[in-house]
Amino acid sequence: MAIRRALLMTGAVCVAVSGCRREASVPAVLAVLDAVTDTVTAQTAKIITGTAPGGDAESPVALDTLRGVVQIVGNEPVTSVLLVPRDSATAPVVLRGDALSVVRQANGLDVMVQGQRTAERDVASSPGGVPVFVVAAFTVRAADGVAAVDGTLEQRGPGYALRLANDSVCVIGTLPLALRDAVGARVYLVGSLNAPSSWGVLRRRE
Repeated sequence: MAIRRALLMTGAVCVAVSGCRREASVPAVLAVLDAVTDTVTAQTAKIITGTAPGGDAESPVALDTLRGVVQIVGNEPVTSVLLVPRDSATAPVVLRGDALSVVRQANGLDVMVQGQRTAERDVASSPGGVPVFVVAAFTVRAADGVAAVDGTLEQRGPGYALRLANDSVCVIGTLPLALRDAVGARVYLVGSLNAPSSWGVLRRRE
């Protein structure tokens, strides 16, 4: 409910589940997502449990968030996926986890990841080792400095829309022809939702 209230208060095009009232820019959509990041993280943490050391009871595991650009380094077949933070004072991390195959498709994109920092260091990426971050989820935020948004592509009547990770729905003004066969896939759109300047597929429909 906190997510729904935040969306409604902004007056943005994305209204949780119930549909869209008017068109909004990608930056406006991202502003909404930024406003509810802490809420989404808290809600996600509630469903990710682990066994406390020395005990049998399960307890919530707090999630960390980190934003940066995805970079694939190394040579096939041995490669690592790095997240290079926008803040140069923050060290890069090696990404791992079940979501990694999808994160790889975001190579070069600015993303927000949710997950857990670990004490492990990846020595294959650097002689001194690079901290490991286990990814539970991520969202695309920008491409080459231009705001971007990602979600599952849906067909709604004669048009198309993007269902975001928080279950809000955004109408797409003009869907690129190359994506018209990608309904059900997770895609990202860059620039205006009315006429995206670029796009890509992160995960094909199942």
